[in-house]
Amino acid sequence: MQRRRFLFWVSLGMFQVGEALRINALDRLAAATLGSGQVAADPETDSDDEPEAEEEEDEGEPGSPDPKRRARHGRPPSRWLRSLKADELRIWLKTIDPPEAGVSGMTYWTHLTRDHSFDADKLTGLTVAEQAQLHAAAHDGY
Repeated sequence: MQRRRFLFWVSLGMFQVGEALRINALDRLAAATLGSGQVAADPETDSDDEPEAEEEEDEGEPGSPDPKRRARHGRPPSRWLRSLKADELRIWLKTIDPPEAGVSGMTYWTHLTRDHSFDADKLTGLTVAEQAQLHAAAHDGY
């Protein structure tokens, strides 16, 4: 098994555990595992890193997207998700079923790269249908 493929499966497990347990640090760790280079602090992408409130919040359904990220309408999606390459995104997209989210006035590609902070090189090779599903996942809070 190739090293990148192995790291993808390890990071997928970390990401899913982090989503289920609402541990946002696992998103950063999963992204770092793949060498995303996005571990440095960035005010726009670190908005999910704020300390948890002492009172118990609605945690949503186990295994569903983090309610904090869902409330941001997908801007930006998790670091781990943005660190995946097209072949890894295809594998991950088969594991989710987000509600549809369309775009108007631009392509999914443009919207994903401009508004959701995805790297264009990592999206190369995705079909329009896969881009649409990735966009829906971003808006669903993944």
